[in-house]
Amino acid sequence: MAIDQGESWVNLAGNGQLEPATKMPIVGQIFFRTDESSLDSDDLDAIESIAVGLKRFLGGTYGPHLQPFKLGFIGYADYRGAAAYNSKLSQRRADMVREEVDDHFLGSHSTFYWRSRYSSLSYGAGEGRERDRTLLYKDRRVDIVSEKTHRARVEFPDTEIHVSPNNPNLSKAFAMRTRYGLSVNAPVIEVAVQGLKIAIRNERTGEELKMQFAGGGASAGLPIGINRPTTYSKFTTPYYMELTDFLGEGSITGAAVFVGTTNLEFFGPLASGAAPAIDIQMNKPLVVTQGGWDFSAGVGGVTGSWERG
Repeated sequence: MAIDQGESWVNLAGNGQLEPATKMPIVGQIFFRTDESSLDSDDLDAIESIAVGLKRFLGGTYGPHLQPFKLGFIGYADYRGAAAYNSKLSQRRADMVREEVDDHFLGSHSTFYWRSRYSSLSYGAGEGRERDRTLLYKDRRVDIVSEKTHRARVEFPDTEIHVSPNNPNLSKAFAMRTRYGLSVNAPVIEVAVQGLKIAIRNERTGEELKMQFAGGGASAGLPIGINRPTTYSKFTTPYYMELTDFLGEGSITGAAVFVGTTNLEFFGPLASGAAPAIDIQMNKPLVVTQGGWDFSAGVGGVTGSWERG
């Protein structure tokens, strides 16, 4: 019995093949059944995997300094039927996959970080080259191509980021310490700027990531705030993350004057795709509460970004 649909796959490192129409490296393929352009649950899982994988890799490797990048979606159909019909079918398939991927990067639940860097195009290439009727499933596909590939192989987790993973870099157990912080507040106009250096440690691997925050916003409190070094305090995240998921946009809110607690907010898990879909849709950041500081910016909040440093 002939195979009606190939198995979809994604891998940012590519598979060594060049896309026939564009001569660009193929980083994924989504396959379709005969005369269909709709996506089944397996296709949607594959598409979500490439979106999550791209966000985790590009956000973790390049962070705020990621340059704009583009994905191409090249649709094909097998040779059976009229050429004009097959051309339209190949375009519908390309558009279908493009729209689904676009939603992960450009949709209302996405962040400005990705909307300002991601773009895409789709193209219907018409009929494929396969003429062996037992292999026609190879031509019912959309090739996903990238302007650039990366040597490092990228794993595309499905449910792995929501269950206890074998990859120790994914963890729910972390620890944080303050390295140093300084805030300056203008009481009359209630505006503050704040800089903070912290370190976050993955308790599964012992690996540490040093980070720095710079931001500003509305606040009411002491004119000067100083955060001296603290020891590590452990905290647990509600979902599995890598250290690099903490990088990205963030804020510091709810700070108390003198010895008190402060909420550190991280929007990185939303941008990287590590957060659950509902958190991404609601733009709900990861909040980590820290205490024992000498002084802080006061009540209010400052927004900025968490970067390496």
